[in-house]
Amino acid sequence: MTAPNVRLVVAGQRPLRGRTRQVALLFVVILLIPVVLPVGMAASTLQVASDDFGVLAALNSALEQRAGDADSPEIGVMAMANMRDVEASMRKINSNDPLSEVDEGRTKVSMRNTTAPAPDHPRPYQLLMDTETQPLVSPII
Repeated sequence: MTAPNVRLVVAGQRPLRGRTRQVALLFVVILLIPVVLPVGMAASTLQVASDDFGVLAALNSALEQRAGDADSPEIGVMAMANMRDVEASMRKINSNDPLSEVDEGRTKVSMRNTTAPAPDHPRPYQLLMDTETQPLVSPII
């Protein structure tokens, strides 16, 4: 006979049987809260009250005033003042200025006619009937 051997039996980790449903339910609730919560908040904020504290009326009157101001003579005076400011900030260009080289590039430019020629297509019956207009490799016998 053989000598007796020692066996060691260790209990492994048991799965959580009773708590798995509770944990799964907790995860489902955590995932569904952000989905449900914004819908409830959005439903309350989307309502437009009949009494908006006069904001819409003030906005409408401001837009009507701006539409009327576009045709007024003050706009022309303001535009001319802005143009005078631009003209006052203009300066002379000398040979050291990079803008003086713009004219050199323009002298090398030439205008060309780029319009396409008028199409000159043979008529289908000429292509079929006249042997001179047919291509070298023609499927027509």
